[in-house]
Amino acid sequence: MRVLPVLIALWPAISAAETYVAPSTVSQATIYAHSASIKRTLNFDVPAGRHELIIPDLPTSAEMETLRVEVEGARLIYSKLREDTTTTPHTPTAEYEAAEQAVHDLEDQIASLQDQITELRLSGEAAQAQTAFLTQLGQNTDPSTADPEAVRALSQMIGEETRRAGSAAIEGEAAARLLERQVLDLEEDLQIARQALDVIPVEDRDRRQVTVGIEAAVATQGAVTLSYVTYGHTWWVQVYDFYLDRSDAPTLTIERGVLVAQQTGENWTDVALNLSTMDPTGDLAPRRVWTRSYRLEDPAPPPPPESMSALAEPIVEAPVIVEESTSSFAAYSEGLAVSYTYGEPVDLISGAEAMRLQLDTLTLPAEIYAAATETSDDTAFLMARITNTSGEELLAIPFAARFLNGAYIGSREFDGLVAGDETQLAFGPIDGLRLDTRTLDRTEGDRGVISRTNSERRVREVELRNLTDEDWSVEYTGQIPTSQHEDLYIGWDAAPPPTTENADNRRGLMRWVFELPAGDTWTMQIETEMSWPDNKVLR
Repeated sequence: MRVLPVLIALWPAISAAETYVAPSTVSQATIYAHSASIKRTLNFDVPAGRHELIIPDLPTSAEMETLRVEVEGARLIYSKLREDTTTTPHTPTAEYEAAEQAVHDLEDQIASLQDQITELRLSGEAAQAQTAFLTQLGQNTDPSTADPEAVRALSQMIGEETRRAGSAAIEGEAAARLLERQVLDLEEDLQIARQALDVIPVEDRDRRQVTVGIEAAVATQGAVTLSYVTYGHTWWVQVYDFYLDRSDAPTLTIERGVLVAQQTGENWTDVALNLSTMDPTGDLAPRRVWTRSYRLEDPAPPPPPESMSALAEPIVEAPVIVEESTSSFAAYSEGLAVSYTYGEPVDLISGAEAMRLQLDTLTLPAEIYAAATETSDDTAFLMARITNTSGEELLAIPFAARFLNGAYIGSREFDGLVAGDETQLAFGPIDGLRLDTRTLDRTEGDRGVISRTNSERRVREVELRNLTDEDWSVEYTGQIPTSQHEDLYIGWDAAPPPTTENADNRRGLMRWVFELPAGDTWTMQIETEMSWPDNKVLR
């Protein structure tokens, strides 16, 4: 617990022995998908000669086989690692100090009130003692021998003093009870304050020690950089906020940021932060291709008759051995990694907080239209078609907030968008575009889940009403059945005909693109007919 203060107190002696205790701090961190590369630095000022720098504060999260040492201003001779851990003093954060001070303040207030309660009750006990004394004094006075005036004065004095002492005792007890209620309230506050203090994480005090041997030709100032990797103690994720502006020239503004957290066991202060989508824990080379060979064997004899199976000897077939890779770990990478460097140093407490950092803002032209589909939806949806002209990839993320004309409308996943590619983003339903799909005619044989007739005819109608006060460009996507068997014939006809067949390169998806003025209604009918052989069933 007191190792570091002792070393600091003995600093002149340590310097004379050419051995220096040199605390280090994290100066740079590059966070990857599942790991992080950490750099920590320390500065030294040594005379000419050979020296040892004892660096006592590497966290236990550091993977020591990845440790690399660089020295500027002197020659690196060696580096040594102590396998066991040392315990460093706890250096509290400002948040911890504030919470600790709040606990101490409440403890002091409770102690002060308890002192006041004790004093009030002592005053009450003194008043009770005075009352008892006066009562005893009156009992010891003989009225037959005393002067009547003196007896009268004594009696009056005893009565007044007894009343005063009794009132003082009652008032003191009442004040004590009020203070006790305040103590109860403060004790509840103290319990909450202690819980708040307990949940504030502190740095891991178990550290590893590295000793670096250096040689300086002349008295010099220099620096030591320690680089290492930590696995599973850091993470980051990109955050996008999409703002759609439906002005005369619609735009989509993308505010990009990142969420960063670390649990390395030490707090970061003024750290240069880099973020990368690279995964150094993944495969660095293609997996090995193993030889696959086949052999011919005589077929297994037929099984014995069922009546003899219980008496027959079991047939044991020769095992088949196939040489094949069985690695359970695989990495998937598409294209080159994306890296970000934050423009200013950051502070990040270990295990206590996730920090959101703003990166930049992109503004892209947007094409606004309404999208409707042949589903259970009863409205069309507002869509924005954009092309990524930023020159860099937009990463896929699980949640991206959507804002329409500045108002938050919800969040949903974003699939990502490479540079130069196009995508569509949804921004909620358009209540004034009412969609209705209904079946006008259906002809078949037996009704049910499985139809045993050899033909079926169906007529469906789609109606989209524009109840808004503006014109809309609309894209409606419907479907027709597709055949997976050459004996199953499917024919169809639509009025009006679709703009695109097999939309999005998917069989059976049809898309109609049209303009729908305010107050108008668009209607489309599609007829499908299917036929198949009598000895087959339609599923």
